[in-house]
Amino acid sequence: MFELLLAIALMALIFAMALPFGLEFYRRNTLDAERENLAAVLRQARGRAMANIRETPHGVRIAPEGYTVFEGDSYAARDPAYDTLFPKDAAIVASGLAEVVFSELQGNANASGTVSLESGGGRAELHINYEGRID
Repeated sequence: MFELLLAIALMALIFAMALPFGLEFYRRNTLDAERENLAAVLRQARGRAMANIRETPHGVRIAPEGYTVFEGDSYAARDPAYDTLFPKDAAIVASGLAEVVFSELQGNANASGTVSLESGGGRAELHINYEGRID
């Protein structure tokens, strides 16, 4: 009986010591996945602009509820009929650039800067330059 209690106590101790590492891995993985998701959305908008779909610029609006790919010179001047909303993890807060528009054919961005994604003390960044490079 004593051996069983000792084994259970040892397992509980090992689990308690490993839990913070597991949670950190999960948080980091979630941030990295959200960063890659945003990069894919931005690349999709840039690709659509470079393909000259409907002969208009394409952009991405970064909002708390998600990422909206739109057609037009700005989010305010867009045609909502062509919007595509990609949901964002609600636990992750995005800051920095709120809107990026890519020019048709060349794919140049109207803004250069960084989008920061933060959650639980962790941070991931995505950089966009005027030439439309996303990394």
